[in-house]
Amino acid sequence: MPKVTAAITAATVLVVMLTGCAGTVTPAPTEAAPTATAGLGTDHVGPAATDAPLVATTPASAAGGDEAAYLVKVRDLLAGIQTQIPDATDDQLVTAGRDACTRYASGENWETMSVIEGEKPNSGGRYIDTVSILTAARAFLCP
Repeated sequence: MPKVTAAITAATVLVVMLTGCAGTVTPAPTEAAPTATAGLGTDHVGPAATDAPLVATTPASAAGGDEAAYLVKVRDLLAGIQTQIPDATDDQLVTAGRDACTRYASGENWETMSVIEGEKPNSGGRYIDTVSILTAARAFLCP
């Protein structure tokens, strides 16, 4: 075992001698000088001006219209319960979600709300499928 340790030490010393103790220092990349952005004055620094108009964007979820994310969330929630609507289509779920948003915004109590025809409440009196739909809808569909 001492021979192995001596060999490792010798190899380490050789590497340090060949490369130097300090190693190689790579200088930080230099950044291009900022440019003034057209229409914002010369004191504003940002990307170079273009002819394209500046347009504010709102994430779809904030605008109440991210149906794909809603469908992922609602299907995940429904998979975690004993759902009464296992064969619901995407269109049916989106329609139910939008209905839930409208009814919730109008002040209807979420604890007694049902957006599914024939839905039976659980032992606590809540419509669990509707609660799942409303939960996902509030995150991704409701304005």
